Amino acid sequence: GLSSGYGLAQVEAFALLYDQKEWGEVVARACEPYERDALRFKMCATEAANEARAIMADCRRRQVDSVRSLAALFDSLARLPGPKVVVLLSGQLPVAPYMAERRDFNAEMRPLAEAAARGRVSVYVLHLSLPPGDAQYARQSPAESEERAMASMGLETVSSATGGSYLMVSGRPEGTLDRGAIEISGYYLIGFRSEPADRDGKPHQIKVAVSR
Repeated sequence: GLSSGYGLAQVEAFALLYDQKEWGEVVARACEPYERDALRFKMCATEAANEARAIMADCRRRQVDSVRSLAALFDSLARLPGPKVVVLLSGQLPVAPYMAERRDFNAEMRPLAEAAARGRVSVYVLHLSLPPGDAQYARQSPAESEERAMASMGLETVSSATGGSYLMVSGRPEGTLDRGAIEISGYYLIGFRSEPADRDGKPHQIKVAVSR
């Protein structure tokens, strides 16, 4: 993602469009050194708004590029027989916590989910969590927890839409990687066959019983 000269978190950038009260607080913090100089403060606020627009555009571009690239991969995998597992390692796929942004992202996700179904693909996401001391958080904002939630939203959606799993990797990754390896090393596949009499346009119940 884009680095922020004003210490803006990605989630704060979207406040410019969706939460003017929050955006006012963001500007007050970012431009605090100039609060006694009205002209310089106004210039700072304008620069911060331009930076926020660039951050929003970058987030949306990465959403589209990532989702469409995955959908193309799944369509390629559809040529191969049998179910497949794709392991996705990523630091983030940011989706802002506002209804309009999530609606647009879900619209992008529909072709991906359809491609995953055609290709019989499940995505296991390993989310590489940034430690608090990472350079990206060198200038901490008050929105750190919201920022991390935004960073994970797209990845969680990809895993759930494809019937996969989402695992956060932080600190020593060995345990999480071992868990992921165990989960994808085996699976149960249940199918059913409909009879001509079943095709009557009415809902039918399917019951599965296991010994344990």
